[in-house]
Amino acid sequence: MARRLLMQSGMPYNDLFTGEEILTTSPFDQVEEAPAQDGDAASASRYDDLLGGTEPAAAVTETPSHYNDLLNGATSEVSEASSDDLFSELVLPVAEPATLPLRSEYRGEDRDASFFRGDAGRLSPLAEYPTNMVGPLPEGAERTRFTNVRTRYFDAREQMDRAVQIQGGLLTDGNDRPLDTSGATGRGTADGDKGKHIFALTPGGTMRAADPWAHHREVRLPGQADENGVASAALELVNHSSLVAGGDVAGAGDLRVEQGKLQSVSDQSGHYQPNHTMLRNVLDHFADGGVDMHDVAVKMINKTPFGRPMMASAREVMQGKGEDAIRSQRSVMRDQIEEAASARPRWKDSMDARRGRGPKVGRVRHEDAKWNPGAARGQGRVGAMTALFNHFSQ
Repeated sequence: MARRLLMQSGMPYNDLFTGEEILTTSPFDQVEEAPAQDGDAASASRYDDLLGGTEPAAAVTETPSHYNDLLNGATSEVSEASSDDLFSELVLPVAEPATLPLRSEYRGEDRDASFFRGDAGRLSPLAEYPTNMVGPLPEGAERTRFTNVRTRYFDAREQMDRAVQIQGGLLTDGNDRPLDTSGATGRGTADGDKGKHIFALTPGGTMRAADPWAHHREVRLPGQADENGVASAALELVNHSSLVAGGDVAGAGDLRVEQGKLQSVSDQSGHYQPNHTMLRNVLDHFADGGVDMHDVAVKMINKTPFGRPMMASAREVMQGKGEDAIRSQRSVMRDQIEEAASARPRWKDSMDARRGRGPKVGRVRHEDAKWNPGAARGQGRVGAMTALFNHFSQ
């Protein structure tokens, strides 16, 4: 069946040498019952070999790079997949954002946070004067039952007080005293670990930190106490969003500091879920301020469901290694250690080599061991060590 060759514009395709319109036949044109019409998309996307009269086996798209060699009739072998490969090097990876807003599910937490904190009444035992407290109360105090739980947002003055400065390589609080997190109870943090503060790094480069439980508040709600003298109150807890009043952050997590010396940093924050770029922002903030990062540990929270956290050194993260790269490097190192350990002689083999020469160290008999007069109970320290030695030398 004859079919007129068309360019993508729909005009007839003329021979480059004679200028005549070219008509060609194709043994593969069995689908169409009539000659293809001008401008037809199907005829524009498929065309015949100009000289041999054979149709290319592969369908050709409308991409201008797909064309027939006008001299030898060969079809340019540029498929859609290979075309993508040609431009794959030009596609840049999507960069992680350097700042993140508060996650949408936490909007309105400053009015009601029960959707992630749970029922307020369940938290009533945490009150300063709970309902089950016995004995006399201080003058003016009331037993409290929480009927509302919400997030406390710091005002501008409170945010300034929570600012963390770097002086001489040490972290200081808003009163220019060395920051120390060892007294933190761990209440209000995601994992409940003691001795750490939560922090947030603002897009402007200001670091703020706080002990969540030390800065929580109990706000007496209007109304009279009930017949048992129990008043209603709101429990205001502190989160990472408290440090920026629900604004954007360039980093968030928790840190451990002892007398101004930074010990560890993590990117654990459910309110913001910072990425690895933001974690590097935090480490760079400390390093640029003169903090010695050589002994600083970093806890990287895995962002996948049921993923495990990973401990790394600050230097590894600051070198630009992502979590996947560090895990892969650790896996290679583990394989190398196991391979080296398997090549060492086994303990049994080394003992067999000494057979016939007597034991390397004779067994210690308990009755020959020196008695510890200070051990009033049990077999004493010497007896315990003797038993342990004999157990492993059998």
